[in-house]
Amino acid sequence: SELAVVIGHTADHVTPEQAKEHIFGYTLMNDVSDRGGRPDGRHGSDWLLGKSHPTFAPLGPFVVPQEFVPDPQKMPIRFTLGGKVMQESNTDRMTHTVYELVEYASHLMTLRPGDLISSGSPAGVGTARGTPIYFKDGDTSTCTIESIGTLENPVRAEK
Repeated sequence: SELAVVIGHTADHVTPEQAKEHIFGYTLMNDVSDRGGRPDGRHGSDWLLGKSHPTFAPLGPFVVPQEFVPDPQKMPIRFTLGGKVMQESNTDRMTHTVYELVEYASHLMTLRPGDLISSGSPAGVGTARGTPIYFKDGDTSTCTIESIGTLENPVRAEK
């Protein structure tokens, strides 16, 4: 589960103090990763291959306008897989605030309305566990962020 920032106004080299003016709202993203062993010998794994499959990065269930999110740094986040709690955290534990993420991204590229910035996953990712846990065909992944909603997705093996 990740909080995703939806850009509402073009942002180019903004400061954290200006960032809120460029945010339309927030949604939820399930950052799915293919851990199928496609290493890139140069630098570790290839993020493009691991995160760009069809059906990866589902979003929703809503885009909540920022004026209805009192503080994006005080939102409980929970992810369950087949009913088992895998991640339980809060956006107040993010390494960088939402506004710092917008600042950083706007210094790399011009952000346009509709662009998304995903804020990163809390602790509890399946591959980081002592005994790794992976999605299996038939699982249900459920992401919840307070003030945003719940996104539930069935897990289906590729045919």
